[in-house]
Amino acid sequence: MERHSEQFKPDQSNTEFNAYLQEDAVSALHAMSRKVESQADTLDHLPELKISNLSSTYQTLESELKEKYSGKQYKNLDDMPKDLRNFYLALVGIIAEEKGVDPVALMATHFAEKMGHGWQPFPDHVSSAGATGVGQVTPGFWNGWHRDKDGRTSPRNRFLTDPAEIAKYGGSGVDFDGDGKADPNSLADNIAATASTIRVTDLSKPSELGKLRSELCVYNAGKSCQNAPLVTNHYASIGVNWARANRLPILAMIAAAREEVELS
Repeated sequence: MERHSEQFKPDQSNTEFNAYLQEDAVSALHAMSRKVESQADTLDHLPELKISNLSSTYQTLESELKEKYSGKQYKNLDDMPKDLRNFYLALVGIIAEEKGVDPVALMATHFAEKMGHGWQPFPDHVSSAGATGVGQVTPGFWNGWHRDKDGRTSPRNRFLTDPAEIAKYGGSGVDFDGDGKADPNSLADNIAATASTIRVTDLSKPSELGKLRSELCVYNAGKSCQNAPLVTNHYASIGVNWARANRLPILAMIAAAREEVELS
């Protein structure tokens, strides 16, 4: 694809909007104090979570919901069935809290992956690029781009599921749901992999919107916004604009969902 050289930057001139972002509507969701590593290479692997914060009901609930809603897409979150919406939102909240990222940044990534056309927690197909799941992860992203100690690269045509093997290649795939394997078709594992790359900690700070834009470009194309194709910059704008407009109500929805669904 043709590359676009212009650096896209968030609009920080709207003082009313900035004040809106500064407001703390859901303080319980702001206990995210983990220091985030420098973004020298956004695709570098972060340490895998060794324990799962999910209850034993997770697998059962996911299986039931996937059977009911696999492949279904919803234009708005309000259009999503309540059981699916609460499960998805609660899971995002749990993973974001564990990983130390803003949950709205994760959802902005999911929204951007649908190019602003809605929500699909359980996609039922693999894209032409080999991407799967709500975060549209690819084998290279999941398995890792590094070479192991013998100089071998990870597979590019299939997903590894052994967390130890993925760690050898610096991959982002994780076993967050605690079933013993890193599965990109597990909603929890898929979201957690995205959370290891989208390292935006608090979108109440306007500067973090610029960081979200940068990380979305790298997540989508492996390049800075300045060097990424025009379509990637459009993708990043979709995610940033959605996060800018919806952060506070989404935080409230996540808090409510975590009250409704016992996943941790």
